Order: sequence, then C-alpha cells, then structure tokens
Amino acid sequence: MRERQNDTSGEIVQLRATLTSAETGLASLRTAADVTEAIRRDTADKIESDIALLKRQTIRLRTAQEDASTELSGLRAAAANSEIGIEQLRTSTGQIRQQVARIETLREATGSIGRVHKHRVKRIARAPETEPQPMQPLLAQWPAAAPASRN
Repeated sequence: MRERQNDTSGEIVQLRATLTSAETGLASLRTAADVTEAIRRDTADKIESDIALLKRQTIRLRTAQEDASTELSGLRAAAANSEIGIEQLRTSTGQIRQQVARIETLREATGSIGRVHKHRVKRIARAPETEPQPMQPLLAQWPAAAPASRN
C-alpha cells in the first residue's frame, strides 16, 4: 500500500507540475492573445482611418473632376462661339470682297471714276484761319515795344 501511496504521491506531484506548466502556458497564451487583440484593434483603427481618408480624397477628386468638366464645357462653348464668329467674319469679308469686285467692275466698265491708288494719302482741307502765317519779325509781334534809337 505504501508503494501505491508513493506512486500516487508521485503522480500527484507530476500532475501538479503539469498543471503548473499548463497554467503558465495558458497565461502565456492569454498574454499573446491580448497582444494580438491590441495589434488587431490598432490595425482596424488604421484601416478605418485610411478608409475615411480615402473617402475624403474621393470626394475631392469627384469635385475636381466636376470642376474640370465644367471648365471644359465652358472652353468648348467658347471655341464654338469663336468658330461662329470666325465664320461670320469670313462671310462678311467675302461679301465685302464681292462688293469691291462689283465696284471695280463697274468703274472699269463706265470709266467715270478715276482709279484710286492704294497708297494715296487722304488730305484734309484747311480753313484759311488755320493755315500757317508767314513769320513776322520779333519786334513786330509786340506792338507796344518801340525800337531803340541809334546814337
């Protein structure tokens, strides 16, 4: 019986050592789980922050795209208006050329109008009071000044 009791005591000591080892392992496992949970929370917070940043940047990008689209539409409209203006200028220039050609044709046909030189300067008629006067002597310009007598 003593042998069995010694064997049982030995088994109990082994069980206690195994239990202590299991408790130590379980404590290490809990610590590792806590560290892992903290890392998981940090990672989740970082991912959430990154998603919020991505959403803000996406909104900015959409706004920038809308602004660019609006500006591009304005540029297209301005270009279309410019094309219309250019076409109107071409049309009026063509009409002026046709009128000039008709006038030149009529002038040549009638011969009543003298040929106009392209580089002729147009002179403005002056009124008589605006024409330059001949230079007068200096003393004659001041009637009150008497000429000095000679001695």
